[in-house]
Amino acid sequence: MRTFLTLVLAALCCVSIHAQNAATRKEPVKMNLWPGLAPGETTSNPGRVLEEPKHIVPIGDVTAPELFVYPLPGKQRRPAVLVCPGGGYYLLASDLEGSEIAAWLNSLGYAAAVLHYRVPNKREGALQDVQRAMSILRARAQEWSIDPHRLGALGFSAGANLCARLAAGAAHRAYDRVDAIDDASCRPDFLLLIYPAYLMDGPDHTVAEDVAPNPDMPPVFQIQTKDDQVLCAPGYARALDAVGIPNTLVLYDRGGHGYGLRAPADQPVHAWPDEAAAFLKWVTIAPPRTAALYPGKAPDARGDGPEDTPTYTVYPTARGKGTGAAMVVCPGGGYHALMMSYEGHDIARWLTAHGVTAVVLKYRVAPYPPAVSIADGKRAVRTLRYRAKELGIDPKRIGMIGFSAGGHLASSVGTDFDAGNRRAADPVERRSCRPDFLALVYPSTTIGGGTPTDERVTRDTPPTWLVHARTDQIVPVAESERFYAALKKAGVAAEFLELPNGAHGLGCGTGDLWAQWQAKCIEWLVARGLATP
Repeated sequence: MRTFLTLVLAALCCVSIHAQNAATRKEPVKMNLWPGLAPGETTSNPGRVLEEPKHIVPIGDVTAPELFVYPLPGKQRRPAVLVCPGGGYYLLASDLEGSEIAAWLNSLGYAAAVLHYRVPNKREGALQDVQRAMSILRARAQEWSIDPHRLGALGFSAGANLCARLAAGAAHRAYDRVDAIDDASCRPDFLLLIYPAYLMDGPDHTVAEDVAPNPDMPPVFQIQTKDDQVLCAPGYARALDAVGIPNTLVLYDRGGHGYGLRAPADQPVHAWPDEAAAFLKWVTIAPPRTAALYPGKAPDARGDGPEDTPTYTVYPTARGKGTGAAMVVCPGGGYHALMMSYEGHDIARWLTAHGVTAVVLKYRVAPYPPAVSIADGKRAVRTLRYRAKELGIDPKRIGMIGFSAGGHLASSVGTDFDAGNRRAADPVERRSCRPDFLALVYPSTTIGGGTPTDERVTRDTPPTWLVHARTDQIVPVAESERFYAALKKAGVAAEFLELPNGAHGLGCGTGDLWAQWQAKCIEWLVARGLATP
């Protein structure tokens, strides 16, 4: 704790550029969080301004937590964000990571509330405070013109850790019911974790128990820099991926810790507010919905844990912006893991921006054999056809996009499909699993064993777009070349973008190669009337 506190103070002190505030900032509505003493407290102190660090307003010694609400004018229900400042659970950076953030959120069209939770060293009390704050915002949503179904949490450093604890433990109150306010849910609808801390504090740098992801958690957005001495967001993103939680990680090269909105303009991390704003717009306009792929226990399941339960997450397009096309997104990972972020949820948001409804498939991987993964892929296509009217998509324009092993899965479904079993008791199984088009990104055609997928290509294989780099050392470009040649021989419409250079992964979500293949893929989809430019 002392080491991290030293880091917090040093990082805060090194910040010299102040954020731009909203042109007009109204005084917030201030209220006590608890009707009497906070649980377990014997004094009632809203805190005091500490002497250090000088350039911020550090609040300490809080035993009577307060909520500062920044509503927007008018009666229209707006999305809202609960803001939790950081400070190592020792103090609260009340302006840098509190009031300045509320003003920024207001400028974007979101109501905001800043929580002054209990410090120092009152982690259990802080959790009680954040749960109570979320319930207050929901219980009084009408008064503050808040949409109680679009209410998220944003935290910095220790405040980000607190937000993760809130989401991970939302099913269990950390205190006994006080009044009717506690009947309102304390679960956030989305999370933004900005340079988070303590997430990987478990044994051997594993996920800390109190923030361990579970399938009921909401979508998560994370920002951190590689030179942050408490770097933990990448590990947490992998843990979120493992249970199928939609999440975005933006990792910058440098920027340190504790910059709030004040990061110097010459540092890449200065752009984090734009990334966060894009996430907020997406998650509050057309939030994703996750469902189990099968009713009850999945076929051939070895248990009932997250690893045994395939799911699909639907990313709808904004109202009136969709083309009617949909794509099942199949992340890669060698059939041993799933790269759910840059080959999954990030791809879904990219597709929806171009009018394509996207569905991220969390299919089963080892110890399950590839045949089970492929069966999950077929089930996903059938499911979309069955739910087409409900989802507002055209059942004759359902495609798949797969990466690496996910490309093998997609090409397997595209070359070995059926029209469905009309006598099946499950109505989903009565639908065809043939995709109407494919996009294969650095795919393997042999990884699953058995017959290579290029040898199963026929004239009934759907139109296909492929991309692969000649210098790929993980999956040889020859695998895509053979699949493309088989498509052309069978008379199937196909296009192959063969890049002269590039490693497997083509930048893993960033860089020129990634942008290049995405632009060409969208061109192909647009030309077929499946996407918008």
